[in-house]
Amino acid sequence: MSDKKQNKLLYDFSVITGSQKIAEVYPELGYYKEFDKPIPGLSLIKICIYVSNLIDRGSDISNIKDYTQRAELALQVAGFEKKGKWPEKLLKVIEGKNQYVNAIITKYFELYASYDYEAWLTKKISFHQISAEMRKPLDKNSDDILRDIEKKNKISAQLDTMKTDLMKLEERLFDDKRIRDMIISETSKNQRHYAEEYAQENTVI
Repeated sequence: MSDKKQNKLLYDFSVITGSQKIAEVYPELGYYKEFDKPIPGLSLIKICIYVSNLIDRGSDISNIKDYTQRAELALQVAGFEKKGKWPEKLLKVIEGKNQYVNAIITKYFELYASYDYEAWLTKKISFHQISAEMRKPLDKNSDDILRDIEKKNKISAQLDTMKTDLMKLEERLFDDKRIRDMIISETSKNQRHYAEEYAQENTVI
């Protein structure tokens, strides 16, 4: 992480001035396209300030439980002006309907809660893989159908345990349902992308 003095935030984007790029202040973020890709109609730096104040527990507004109120305050901290009511493009940010902002939220969260996030993501992927295995029908031509049924029962019990572990991790990780749903949606998209990429790389030609 950069030596530049920050507050309690993991990344204090408010220290970035003028024409500076994020990677100039925080070189480690230069590896992620989310912190370099322009956002149509919005300032990338301001949005990053918004994101860090919205989800980082080091933020002065992190104790506000109401998501909409916290999101609106985070926008104000970032320098956006309401002027009676929020512009449509900022309402979409608050409502989680801007894909660019959602991607930044997910990446910041991944960096901020790295160990718990990694544990959650690994368990989530395993849960979906095992669930897919469970959905496969039993082989009627199996030599030992009873053994296969017993195996399914063991997998089912394993899934119940994994689901409980996932729910506990999610309670610890996410302090708001809207942020959780946003991150789960982005994570699921990435998982599908990697699965498609893997399938293409391993296609026999």
